[in-house]
Amino acid sequence: MEDDHHSTSIQQILDYSITFHHWTPPKEVKAVVGLIHGLADQSVRYAHVADWFREEDIAFEAFDLPGHGLSSGKRGHISDYDTLLQIIDRFKTQLEQDYPGVPLFLYGHSMGGNLLLYYLLRYEPEIAGAIVSAPAIKTFADVPRWVRGIVRKVAAFVPSMMLPIRLKTKWLSRDEEIVKQADADPHRFKSASIKLGVGILDAAEFLYTKRHESAVPILLMHGSADRINFLKGSQFFATNFEGDLTLKVWDGLYHELHNEPEKEMVLKEVVQWIYNILDPDTYAPLSSDT
Repeated sequence: MEDDHHSTSIQQILDYSITFHHWTPPKEVKAVVGLIHGLADQSVRYAHVADWFREEDIAFEAFDLPGHGLSSGKRGHISDYDTLLQIIDRFKTQLEQDYPGVPLFLYGHSMGGNLLLYYLLRYEPEIAGAIVSAPAIKTFADVPRWVRGIVRKVAAFVPSMMLPIRLKTKWLSRDEEIVKQADADPHRFKSASIKLGVGILDAAEFLYTKRHESAVPILLMHGSADRINFLKGSQFFATNFEGDLTLKVWDGLYHELHNEPEKEMVLKEVVQWIYNILDPDTYAPLSSDT
């Protein structure tokens, strides 16, 4: 999928060939947004999001996680969750080189939101802001801690053992066309490795059981009707966070806020939040639902 505004490139990062996706705005770049997508997802599903930002003179960049989309790696498997943090850090560095002096925002959805929050707290990057959508903190696949201990032991012996992903695509969006597209997506896999699952759950436990702080402004968004990653995870994180965090709860919306019938309202508020960071004297801040 390449057109006048979208192109791809490949970089060798660690043991993976990572496919990067570039959407460049036609005018002077005011900011750049770097996307981290979710589990069984891929960057080209955000083309309409990229177009929205392009209309606002904001560059949009993304990459397919290992084992996802056009990147190399066994589908749905990662040998070490920290590897994903290293790749995100390389992505951030690449964006800084490609857009010198341009304010950089990272945008993570679902597992990508889990990764982005984990990355902010572990790496403490100097970026303009973070947009976190429906992060995997408390999920439909959550298990008791004692079960998690058993799963960790199993993962140590058979890390690549695949388990079915039990979520239903109808939980993604109230838009039936989005559900049909997800069902027909040849890159969407239906199982993930026990090692990747443990990585997600361990990061989620870290995010849910501790108080955190960051110097990076955060816009944290969640749909109240999300049946994949539950709102209470985002609410807990927001309540126990010290720093500049705006929690936006979208009443009645499902998991993929950017693919809901109200997606234009969602993206409009994201752009307003970005503009407020860039120019607080001109653009009003969003009200927080905390």
